[in-house]
Amino acid sequence: MPYNFHAIDIAKTGHYLPNDPANKRNLSFFIKLLNETKADGVQLALLETPEYFATQQSYQSQEEFFSVIKGYIKPMDHVSIIRQSSFNTINPRDETLFFDGGYGNENSHLSFDGSQIFTRELLGKLGH
Repeated sequence: MPYNFHAIDIAKTGHYLPNDPANKRNLSFFIKLLNETKADGVQLALLETPEYFATQQSYQSQEEFFSVIKGYIKPMDHVSIIRQSSFNTINPRDETLFFDGGYGNENSHLSFDGSQIFTRELLGKLGH
């Protein structure tokens, strides 16, 4: 993970801090991973898993975060990114698809039913 987006104290910052030493360290490891997978001929898919809508609204700079990531992967033809918004079968407002999450929560997790639906669509996106 290039930036430890989920480890941030949302109550204090409201967004990720690109100049935070931990985030810079994570970015260094991320770039190393990109370069090593390219050298090894590995196709890499970065996946943003679905989150409950209230959890999504708790992140103030999520698009900035992904903009930074896209900047690093743009010249890498072996890397793709799959955002949660590209999943048509997961409604982020359907409480039955999640077992936690909400306003101010740093993350949310798919329920068993949500994970089954998500996995089927993900496999289709990956060509399986």
